[in-house]
Amino acid sequence: MKLKRYFSSSNLLLYAILCIALCLSCSKKDNPNLEESNLLGRQYTAQADSLFDLGALEKAFELYLLSNQELREINDHEMITYNNLKIATIYLTIGDANSAQETIAKELYYIKEDDTSLQIYSNLVLSLSYTELLDFENAIEYAKKSLAISNDKEHQIITKNNIGYLLIENKQYKEAEEILSQVLQEYKDSINPTDLAKIYNNLGKAKYRIDKASGRDELSYALKLREKENDKYELVSSYIALSEYYSDKDANNALNYAKMAYEHIEDISSKKEKLTILEILINNSAINHPLYKKSITDYIALSNQFHVETQLSKNQFAKIRYDYDKHAKENSKLKYNLQVKDTTITKQHNTVLVLVCVLLLILLVVTIVYSKIKKKHIVEKGKQVYKTESRIAKKIHDELANDIFNTLIYTQNFNLQDPEKKEHLIKDLDAIYKKSRNIATQLNSIDTEVNFTQTLTNLFNEYTSEKTKIIITGIDNIDFSMLVKIQKITIYRILQELLVNMTKHSMATLVVFKFTKEANGISIYYKDNGIGLIYEDIKKKNGISNMESRIENIKGYIIFDRENEIGTKLSIYIPYRYV
Repeated sequence: MKLKRYFSSSNLLLYAILCIALCLSCSKKDNPNLEESNLLGRQYTAQADSLFDLGALEKAFELYLLSNQELREINDHEMITYNNLKIATIYLTIGDANSAQETIAKELYYIKEDDTSLQIYSNLVLSLSYTELLDFENAIEYAKKSLAISNDKEHQIITKNNIGYLLIENKQYKEAEEILSQVLQEYKDSINPTDLAKIYNNLGKAKYRIDKASGRDELSYALKLREKENDKYELVSSYIALSEYYSDKDANNALNYAKMAYEHIEDISSKKEKLTILEILINNSAINHPLYKKSITDYIALSNQFHVETQLSKNQFAKIRYDYDKHAKENSKLKYNLQVKDTTITKQHNTVLVLVCVLLLILLVVTIVYSKIKKKHIVEKGKQVYKTESRIAKKIHDELANDIFNTLIYTQNFNLQDPEKKEHLIKDLDAIYKKSRNIATQLNSIDTEVNFTQTLTNLFNEYTSEKTKIIITGIDNIDFSMLVKIQKITIYRILQELLVNMTKHSMATLVVFKFTKEANGISIYYKDNGIGLIYEDIKKKNGISNMESRIENIKGYIIFDRENEIGTKLSIYIPYRYV
């Protein structure tokens, strides 16, 4: 019967936890100039360390959390990291490797590269957590990282032995033999008997798994050292190793060593180790042997008890963590609310001052910018304003002033009670309104955003009358979205100028606009059947000059057919790109 080996790493784990806890304790730095929160936080840590060493893990766990709460007030990340690494060790001790990994992962960012003690410790804890999860490849990787940054001889010996153990568990027996032999070659004379026995025991395991005939001498020597030290805990490890060695060579010897391990099982306090021993006894005993049945019974009972205790322990520590996190969150929320309240009061007191300062600053910036722009463009702007005002005044004078004056004279000279006279007045007023609307339309802003095709169509409709018919072709095939806003405004103003000139000078009854999509732009062809426009005369009145100036600004052109004898013909081209 083969059982899953849940606890094959327990011996390694217990031994390594003691070593790394000692290593980490030595890494703490004393500082006499501490703030009150820092001092209280470190006092909690010192108390927690003492309880940790005494095995009072639950109380130590609580104190490490309380220490973190104080240390966060002054952002002492170094001590918080230390506390959390000890918390991770506690998680490992109670068999919660996942929580240990999660805790360590959060601290890796804060561990400085030159802080070798914390670097070594974090890598060892990760190695042990992966060992507990039976992920031996990652366990080996982090153990090697710890080894690479350590200069301490004792740590080198312990870590290399642990790597050898992990390589055996990962079935890399040759690599295990090499590293364990290397340790003996380098440090044999300076290794204490306890560690020396561990190394020989692991080396014997590696050898007999490479070659069934090898390894006995190393295993026997390890047993001899342990008998001399009278280390009952480690004696069990030797008995198990020798029982495995003889399992396929000498059944009696295998059984004898298994019995010896079983006889010493009560000397071991760790239920993990007891389960490991019982598992090996089951795997190496004959099914009909009394020891097999006894081991099965004890294994089942102890396994159930262990799992219940482990789960209860995990639940208890989870509750402690939950209560702490809840309390910390409530404290944080309370502090935040107080800070918000204080901040709000302060803001209310300073709002007026801040607003005044901001407004003054904005005013100063605007004044400086405006002054520079004004100095730079004052001449051009003056000319532009004068030109615009003159054009508006001329339009109003030419198109409205005379009509309004004549209408006023008409109202004074004729009896408006006469229906015919009244109707005549209404027509005159309607004509004045239409002219006013046309002028307003010419001066208003142009909608270029939504549907420019419709904007142009509306323009054409305004100049369509009973006397003048306007035909538009191809406009729906033009993608005006290819043009920027200034190009659309230019097209609108040029067409508007053409329509005004057509109305005032051409006397046309039929007007044609043909829109054509070109490879790199748009062409617009214009033709009417009026009396024609005299180029030089119109240009003197700024109509053509305005059109030519506008079109040149967007890198387009306008061509008048001066040889045309009937009506007016011209072509306009606007490129998609003009910058």
